[in-house]
Amino acid sequence: HVHHTISHLINYNATELPHVKTYSIGAIRRLCENTCTDIEHLMVKETTQFLAASCDFDNIERCRQLISGICHLALRNEARSEILQNKMMMGSLIDLTKLVDVEVCRFALGSIANIAEDSGFCCATSLGQLTVTSLLHALDSENTSIVREASRVIANLLSSAEFQAAILKEGGLSSIIRISLFHDYECVCNAALSLRKLAAHKASHGILFSQDGVG
Repeated sequence: HVHHTISHLINYNATELPHVKTYSIGAIRRLCENTCTDIEHLMVKETTQFLAASCDFDNIERCRQLISGICHLALRNEARSEILQNKMMMGSLIDLTKLVDVEVCRFALGSIANIAEDSGFCCATSLGQLTVTSLLHALDSENTSIVREASRVIANLLSSAEFQAAILKEGGLSSIIRISLFHDYECVCNAALSLRKLAAHKASHGILFSQDGVG
């Protein structure tokens, strides 16, 4: 039944009625949120392709529905590889992190953070697109939920030696140390995980134990 439901919803991609397409994306989002939905019947590849092709940066409500669906879909191990392999999807995710809408931005960052838990993320993704500068900029947001998700992205990506070097090169360690003193528990946990991973990088030791660091 889920298979047929998803098929019918995806068919609305061809409609010229914008509200119908937005509502179909919203329905798919609800299915993605439901952890009881059988992933084998969710047609992950088809759903990912549909969501990737439906992104409309001029329609904020559609972006909210779409990115929420992706974020929940990315919690599933079976779905991450499909999202990673879809270049259109990954490009849209990165672009959505730059929108001024708080809900879209935080779900886009959350999606990337969920995908980054996949060990193949750093190899499959161009870190040149997901710039360290944009992530560090997100850490300066006045919105706690954005800082929370940005710090989670950084913590997950720091499993990569390449990303560790990029963070240190851009002076990101100071930002991570600042977040470790933040008022939000999740942000502090993400910063602590980041510092633990960076502690294995010798280039970080001078900063960590200087007057500007934690020492």
